[in-house]
Amino acid sequence: MDMDMREMNMWGVRSLDLLVWQDSTASQAPVPQAARAAAREVGFVPRKNVNWGRFNDMEASPPPPERDIMKITSFGEVLWDNLPSGKKLGGAPLNVPVRLRALGADCAIISSRGADADGDEIQRQIEEKNVSTALLQTCPDQPTSLVEVAINKCGVATYDIVYPCAWDRITLRDEALARVAESDAFVFGSLARGIQ
Repeated sequence: MDMDMREMNMWGVRSLDLLVWQDSTASQAPVPQAARAAAREVGFVPRKNVNWGRFNDMEASPPPPERDIMKITSFGEVLWDNLPSGKKLGGAPLNVPVRLRALGADCAIISSRGADADGDEIQRQIEEKNVSTALLQTCPDQPTSLVEVAINKCGVATYDIVYPCAWDRITLRDEALARVAESDAFVFGSLARGIQ
């Protein structure tokens, strides 16, 4: 496979979706050989005895010296999924950079959190995952987003997004535009697309 980091661009995000989207709560379907080869090609090496269906078992390795590190910027909701087992960090636009950062990419999130304890904790956890929070805004008059998750006896989840919430108040800022302009890929979620 003859491909450099820039050619991976959005193809990499979409083609590696089984790597990106699977975590400990997801299906354990095997990752296709092509996706494993693409991950190795861009310099990502699995830990010993990795289960390719579980993204959390991967660690970043340094890219080959002739390559740049991909810069990924994501826009959209950061939230707490309130599961029966407790709150979990969530929001698709946050999940992508968290996973890609684990593979070594330079990732940032453009979003908004509340000026509350949930917002403080969400920021702490994002920073702990080494995703830049420089573009994470604090909304003084709306709470950090919460999604109530119910799981029925068949294991099917339903989601109740509590509105209003802070990510509904993301404001357009010059530093966010500059970050997007210099990024290799821009990821956005469906919930925040309606922001004016």
